[in-house]
Amino acid sequence: MILCGELWSHWTALKGYSWKLSLPIGLLSFGALLGSLFLLPWGLKVVLALLGHPIPFFRMGKILFLSLMAKYLPGGWWTLVGRAHLYRQEGLTLAQASVAVFLETILIVTAGIFVFAMFSLGSSSFLWDLQKIFLIGLGSVCLFLIHPLFLNLLLSLAERIFKKPVTPLQYPYRKIAYPFFIFFLFWLGMGTSFWLLADSLLGLKLTALPRMVSAFALSWVLGFLSLVTPGGLGVREGALTLLLKPYLPLYAAVALGLLSRLWWMGGEILGLVISLLAERSSRGGFRILSRKERGKLALPSLPGEKRKSLV
Repeated sequence: MILCGELWSHWTALKGYSWKLSLPIGLLSFGALLGSLFLLPWGLKVVLALLGHPIPFFRMGKILFLSLMAKYLPGGWWTLVGRAHLYRQEGLTLAQASVAVFLETILIVTAGIFVFAMFSLGSSSFLWDLQKIFLIGLGSVCLFLIHPLFLNLLLSLAERIFKKPVTPLQYPYRKIAYPFFIFFLFWLGMGTSFWLLADSLLGLKLTALPRMVSAFALSWVLGFLSLVTPGGLGVREGALTLLLKPYLPLYAAVALGLLSRLWWMGGEILGLVISLLAERSSRGGFRILSRKERGKLALPSLPGEKRKSLV
């Protein structure tokens, strides 16, 4: 509401701002967004394969984008709960689904933290350098939390509490680098697509790319960690506005932050549609049944087959 109030109070200045609309760059931005979003199911697929549960790519895309639709419910954790539920429908136990969601979340958030720390171009003051060191240290601690030794300790504790046998994790820790690299590329792609979105409206220079990438990654992480608002709504846009304020008028930064929410939602919806269609096609959803198969299902024959049977 505060962000909308800021837009309303500066509506005249916002309309008179030097917008430089470019449809080709805007379409390129959305294409980069969609391509980056599909890095997520790739990374999740790799994580589940490490846990011994390979899932086809587009089915993983369907699981991911369906679970993302739940992030706008109050509570902020429905996306993770929903994905764990969908994993259980794929044959994973509750413990396995929980570990998978935990691994994915830590890897995605940590990759976002490292992208911000590496691409932020703030002042070289001691406090700023200390902030970077803190973030990198936080990311390193998060990576330690997904070591098989630590997770097996948690699983053994859960086994004692719930009195149910749990299979220990046996994946080599070094193989975590592969999905982490995928999620790192995801944040680079998302930040680049956000820069293209801003460029299509404001005509930015290439030198603005690093700060756009870092601002976008940090604002998402902050929005994810907020447990009050659904999907980080308001928190993410507010953080993005503050990070862009040194480079843009406040009202322009607010408009760009709110637009980025709609832009991301559009990519998630289209990603879900593509995944549903592709997964259905890969399962043979559009395959024409043979005559024998239709007979078993008590379906009528095709016109060509009827004519042939009369000859």
